[in-house]
Amino acid sequence: SWNLLSGAIPASIGNLVGLVELWMYQNKLTGPIPNQITQLTNLERLWLYGNNLTDVIPMNISRLENLVDLRLHDNNLGGDIPDAFGEMTNLDSLWLYDNRFGGSFTCPDFITLCYVSCGEFESFQDRCRKQ
Repeated sequence: SWNLLSGAIPASIGNLVGLVELWMYQNKLTGPIPNQITQLTNLERLWLYGNNLTDVIPMNISRLENLVDLRLHDNNLGGDIPDAFGEMTNLDSLWLYDNRFGGSFTCPDFITLCYVSCGEFESFQDRCRKQ
């Protein structure tokens, strides 16, 4: 965090399988979140916010079954928010606002803190839903 890292997150990040926390926030990272990040199945906290990450959230994000806190806000991520978050029952905190997501999203009930923006829908509440 705040290390002035720039460029893409390398696919080799998936080799760091022992990581429990990965904090690469407030840097100048660009490009997509590599699918290989979902090989880090011991991760409990993944903070990639405040960069210029693009593309979509990896669809197999649910492989991070130990994840408790995911912060991807303040990037340029787009597409739909994956339904896979509904399978991540250890997830307690989900921060996705200030991106370019479309569609709709219902935050699962087990997530305590959910900060999301989808198109014109924004919620900065303890629980968020789009009806």
